[in-house]
Amino acid sequence: MLLDFDPTVVGISSRPFWLFWSAANGRTVSHAPDCFARREDGTGVVLDCRPADRRGPRDVVKFDATAAACAEVGWEFRLLGDLRRR
Repeated sequence: MLLDFDPTVVGISSRPFWLFWSAANGRTVSHAPDCFARREDGTGVVLDCRPADRRGPRDVVKFDATAAACAEVGWEFRLLGDLRRR
C-alpha cells in the first residue's frame, strides 16, 4: 500500500518473478519477492516484507540472494519490517 502513495511509481506487480539457485549443499533454493515497482524514470525496486523477529536463517539467505540479483540488474532492493502502527 505504501507504493500506492508514491507519485514516482507507475506500475506494481505482486510476486513478480522467481529466483532459483543452488545452495552450497547442491540443493535448489527458490524465492519469489513480494513486490516489484517500476518508477516513472524506468528504474525498478523489488520489495520483500518480513518483520525482523520473523526472519530465520533461511529467510536471510533468500533476502541476501535477492538483493544480489537486484544489484546485478540495477534494481533497488528493500527489505521491509513491521509496518503496523504502534
